[in-house]
Amino acid sequence: THHRNTFESDAAAYLVNESIVSGRKAMGISSKNNFEIGKPLDAVVYNAKSHLLENTSDKNRLATIVYTSDSSKTIGTIVNGKWMVKQQQHHNGKSIKEKFNEAMRELKNR
Repeated sequence: THHRNTFESDAAAYLVNESIVSGRKAMGISSKNNFEIGKPLDAVVYNAKSHLLENTSDKNRLATIVYTSDSSKTIGTIVNGKWMVKQQQHHNGKSIKEKFNEAMRELKNR
């Protein structure tokens, strides 16, 4: 259409919802509940004090996250209810780095 924001409603909400629905479908998850009591939580935790998030309205918060945030705006990532990344440090960071370095040495292309 060569026009911006042509969705009938909030484009950021549409994008996030479609990503969740399609991702769950691809994983064979039929539940439509994003959060279920008793089930492990997967989440990205954003820093509400980052300059853009702190200064945006509730109405525009999701759009701000979708269109302007990167990993520097996150506190971390929770997978199955446990912190995997916190303050830019991966829970298995040392092992990941060691395995990466080993793979690079095996490739002998550096």
